[in-house]
Amino acid sequence: MNRLDPDKAPKLIRELFSNSAIDPSIKTNIDDDDCAVFKIGKLYYGITTDFLNSKTIAEELDIGSFREFGRLVAAANLSDLIGSGFKPYAFLLSVMLKKGSSDSDFKELMKGVKEVLDTFEISLIGGDTKLGKEFSVAGFGIGISEYKPFLKKNAKEGDLIFTTGELGSTCAVAIGYNAIFDKNWRRWATQVVVDPSLPFKKTSHLAKKNICNCGTDISDGLGRDLNDLCRSSNVGAIVDVDKIPINSQVHLVSRKLDIEPWSFAFGIGGDFESIVCVSPKHKDTLVSLGFTLIGEITKEKDMLINNYGKISAMPIKGHNDLFKKSFSGEASHLLKEIKNND
Repeated sequence: MNRLDPDKAPKLIRELFSNSAIDPSIKTNIDDDDCAVFKIGKLYYGITTDFLNSKTIAEELDIGSFREFGRLVAAANLSDLIGSGFKPYAFLLSVMLKKGSSDSDFKELMKGVKEVLDTFEISLIGGDTKLGKEFSVAGFGIGISEYKPFLKKNAKEGDLIFTTGELGSTCAVAIGYNAIFDKNWRRWATQVVVDPSLPFKKTSHLAKKNICNCGTDISDGLGRDLNDLCRSSNVGAIVDVDKIPINSQVHLVSRKLDIEPWSFAFGIGGDFESIVCVSPKHKDTLVSLGFTLIGEITKEKDMLINNYGKISAMPIKGHNDLFKKSFSGEASHLLKEIKNND
């Protein structure tokens, strides 16, 4: 019997649930987008769910508590909504704490969730709480939009690929946190982990323009998530790695490990940024909104990178639940693979 690979679950599900059974108001099938999308009247609704059940980077580096776990599970779900052009509307949470956990553990977790929800002025409207052998928490985000969502199945040949912000920071923190850097670096690294920032202002302004063909949040690494987008749209892509926005603090880790700075963007993900695809005629609009151009959608299905004129295969592995290593261990392994293939 084959072990379940969660990344192959959508294919297994599609074998059971046919397209023909979908109601016309439902705009996505299995794996069409990170959100389930449907339309009622003039409004689009997006619903997403995400688990936080493995050892997080905050726990591994001992720079987080239950409050940080609460922030992360809320941010992970809202990031899916934002990456598809939705305005977060409401949130639900299911929690399983280990038997013997205290009231204060639960309260700290909920405080972290509340801090993120308060940022978007949305409410927790339901959920479930259980005790068990392991800690596990799943969020359920609900979003709304009066504009067409950025479904990842709608990329078109010739579209330009933009990102909302700097990539690779979380991967660099995972690799470099226990290395010898100054207090300023560690302060920045801690903030990256415990205080995730979501690019809602940029995506909401873009949604109102009604010019975005598709998009997705970057949760598992640029290559992995861009590859998923292209596979859903039946296209390919080429990324100019010198154009990828990288924080100056990532360069310190890059120099120490003798790895190209752009490599961190293709590592394990977790930056809570998004990528979007638009027609070239809207390039100036995206730049004016603060997006950064990093590549182009191609007719050929190849996933490529352009490294100062050198064209090569794009690293697309990214995070995988079957990889039995810590967050930093997985990040280190992925970066070594990228370096060896460079």
